[in-house]
Amino acid sequence: MASVNYQYEFIKMYLAAFLRPPEKAGLEYWLLQVDSGKTFDSVLDTVFSLDIVREIYPVDLPPESFVTLIYVNVFGKSPDLEGLNYWTQQMVEGLGRGNLVMNMINAGLGTPDGTDGKAYVVNRMAVAQFAVDQQFAQRADLSPSYLKSVMLGVNSSTESVTNATKLLASSVTGIGLGAPVNPILVLAAADGLSAAEVKAGVTVVVDLTGTNAIATNTIELLMDNGSFSTPISQPLTDAEIKAKKVTMTIPNTVNWGEDGFKLLSVYFKDNDGYSSPAGGDVLVELNIVAPEAPLYALSVPAAFESINLVEKTNGIAVSVTILDTGAVAGDKVEILLNGQSFTQKILSLITSSDVESGTVNVVIPGSVNWGLDGDKLLAARLLDKAGNVSAVGGTVLVNLDTTPPTSPSNAIQIAAAGSGLNYLERASPVQVRVDLAGANVKAGDSVELLIDDKVFASSTQQVLTAGDILAKFVMTTISPLDAAWNLVEGNRSISARFIDSSGNVGKTGGNLTVLVDSIAPKAEVTTFTIAAASNGISASERAAGVNVLVSLVGSGVVAGDSVNILNGLQSPVVLFSQVLTAAQITAKQVLVTVPANSAWGNDGDKILAVSFTDIAGNVSSASP
Repeated sequence: MASVNYQYEFIKMYLAAFLRPPEKAGLEYWLLQVDSGKTFDSVLDTVFSLDIVREIYPVDLPPESFVTLIYVNVFGKSPDLEGLNYWTQQMVEGLGRGNLVMNMINAGLGTPDGTDGKAYVVNRMAVAQFAVDQQFAQRADLSPSYLKSVMLGVNSSTESVTNATKLLASSVTGIGLGAPVNPILVLAAADGLSAAEVKAGVTVVVDLTGTNAIATNTIELLMDNGSFSTPISQPLTDAEIKAKKVTMTIPNTVNWGEDGFKLLSVYFKDNDGYSSPAGGDVLVELNIVAPEAPLYALSVPAAFESINLVEKTNGIAVSVTILDTGAVAGDKVEILLNGQSFTQKILSLITSSDVESGTVNVVIPGSVNWGLDGDKLLAARLLDKAGNVSAVGGTVLVNLDTTPPTSPSNAIQIAAAGSGLNYLERASPVQVRVDLAGANVKAGDSVELLIDDKVFASSTQQVLTAGDILAKFVMTTISPLDAAWNLVEGNRSISARFIDSSGNVGKTGGNLTVLVDSIAPKAEVTTFTIAAASNGISASERAAGVNVLVSLVGSGVVAGDSVNILNGLQSPVVLFSQVLTAAQITAKQVLVTVPANSAWGNDGDKILAVSFTDIAGNVSSASP
């Protein structure tokens, strides 16, 4: 393989240094030098110091002139200013003549087709390679002068190549049969020949340009310069000669040998038994051995319990272990569902870092269709660059659960909230009853309370038991003085939602409007009068009911609140309470009659006061 590569490099060197292809003996000499341990760079230095080369490129030639001469001899054109300056600077910085020339040729060959000078150097390289192949095939040398004279006519036109190869073929064989000027084409080999492609039969297209072949000549396809186990040959037809192309098929019965690179080429034989040299060389990679299936179960973190709707929508991360599979960078891993490809194939390219770590991380996008909820088998297989597919491996069972529970169908109940929740009621756990009738929940699912469609500050999630399911309701609590109560005074919406064991969250429902009231009325400025108390309250006055006229000015009470008549200072007792009406609120005063059976206690001085209790149960401080 090394000799083939060096042969190509020496052909470049000969075209630049001697302006011709190498003669067989000279090429063999330099190849032997390299095989014996001499470096290619040292050979370049030796060649460009030879007198015959110095006649073409004098030693005292300035760098700019040397570069110009290389452009003319190698590319058939004058240099552009940018190229001239660049390569001249390379020489000024110390790059040797031989290395400079090789770099210039390689750069020219690497430019896009159509670039000025590209066709010229490509055609001359093709003719030079043809000349070498002819000499080696016929075990004969062409003279340097003849080789140089043939190359004088080779330029950027295709016709010049055809004419030159005809001359070279006739000068060696005497009959004109030659090897193809252009490489044969193997369409299936772009990424290597896979087992499936070999099984289908490999199609090869041979360009007949430069072969001088005629109808009834025979073409044979070679592998590594030898016939296939079953020779693949066929006679050429008039149509193929006219089209200058012939298509051949390598049948699936052919033994290709072990995986690796194979050199395909062709040669021609006429009716008299004369053969052309082999040519049209193309290197293809045979890759028919598929990778091993993944040996270890896939890792799917989201499937620890079940894959819920949110997890699926966000994309499911899957880790595939590729240790001991033979996978290499450029291969692919595919995730399968129940042994088949997803409707949208999940393929991931394996990188060198994946190979180093032994793991490939793949994400199944949220847009992928998993089918109906239930148990799913996830697995993986490997596809190499040639298209060979491994067996399925790494199988793991996961559960898909993307259907959220239904919302509560009946309103929740809070016994303490009948007339609103005051501060003291909220200072204790607030008991909430959630109806489970009609909800598609089961033991292990959870219920969660919300206030104005937002979660409480302290979690209210509670796992449902089998007893809850049987009873068709669940009692849950809101933590004492939860901060969410304090955001807004007034009517608040309390609702509930269910969360299944997979984490799917249902819609809220069971909404209950609750009055949140933390502000008690004001009694600090309240005044009241008791007409009967001017000379003390007699037994008859007490028996008749003692009237207390209470001013409501500044109290902030509303209809439905209560006024309380208090007796005592340190621990006052309520003599009587009365609910306020709208008329009394409008009048800004109320006349309260304390009944005879009120807790007046023994005769003596009494300290009386007034307080108010609002609808939610908040109690004001006592009046003066």
